[in-house]
Amino acid sequence: MESLRNKRAACRSVFTRAANNLTSLLADSNRDPVETEAAWEKLHVKMDNLRKSDDEIMDKLLEEETSEETTLQELEGTEKYLATFTQLKVSPEDDAMLDN
Repeated sequence: MESLRNKRAACRSVFTRAANNLTSLLADSNRDPVETEAAWEKLHVKMDNLRKSDDEIMDKLLEEETSEETTLQELEGTEKYLATFTQLKVSPEDDAMLDN
């Protein structure tokens, strides 16, 4: 389980860096649309990897018949990243990317 959590920690770190990069690009009024689209695609891949990592941990917890409280804590930990992803996805400055 520790190796799965270490993998997820790395995925979260990479996701956060990609999200911060996209946030910076969106804040720039002179942003390059191609660079912004590439950053969005990169973030999307990072989110997919993070979801897979979260799913692996949840599967392991369910196999081990972990308490409901522990399972709930794990789920709550994933909400922060999903909220960040969703917020960037629906960002008003990002209307062109919503079509993807």
